[in-house]
Amino acid sequence: MEHSVGIREALRLLENSPLWQEKYVNKEPNIGYGMAAGYLSCGMGKGIEDKAKVEIRKLPGERYELKIGTVEIGQGSNTAFVQLAAESLGVPPRNIEVVMGDTGLTHDSGSTAASRTTYISGNALLAAIEDLKSQESLGEMSRGIGEAVFPEVKEPNLGIGLPHCMYTFIAQAVKVRVNPGLGK
Repeated sequence: MEHSVGIREALRLLENSPLWQEKYVNKEPNIGYGMAAGYLSCGMGKGIEDKAKVEIRKLPGERYELKIGTVEIGQGSNTAFVQLAAESLGVPPRNIEVVMGDTGLTHDSGSTAASRTTYISGNALLAAIEDLKSQESLGEMSRGIGEAVFPEVKEPNLGIGLPHCMYTFIAQAVKVRVNPGLGK
C-alpha cells in the first residue's frame, strides 16, 4: 500500500484508552482484556471490471425515487443508500423511495457484496444526485444518472494473484468477565 490506512494510529488510540489503561491497575479476578485488529478487502479485485450505474428521479412533493441494480441481502445497503440520498438532497429519509434489483427498471450495479455495494453504488448515487442538481439548475428534466468505477491497482504484477485496491481496517479492544462456575 502506498499510504497509511490508520491501523497503527487506531491501535495506539486503543492502547492509550481508559479501557486499556484500566487493565494495568484492575486486579479483579476473572477479568480479561483483549485487543485485535483486522482488515477486509473491498471490490472484485485486479483486472475484474467493477462499476455501477444508478438513477434518481424527482417526484412531486420533494420526494425522490432511487433506482439501483443491487439487492438488499441483509448488509444494510438499502439504509445506506437512503441516508446518502437524503443527506445529499436535504430531505428526510422517508422522502426517498428505493427501486432495487429489478433488471427491467434499474441499471447494472454489479454484484451485491456488502462494502463493495455501498462503496461503488453509493458513489454512483452521489454522481446521479450531482447530475440531477445540475439538470435542475438548467431547468431541465428532473432525473439524474450517475456512474462509478472501482479504482484499479496501480502495480500491474505484484506476484500475489489478484489483489484488491481498497481495504477497510478495524481495531477494537474488549473487557470481559468470566464466570468460572459456568464458564461463561
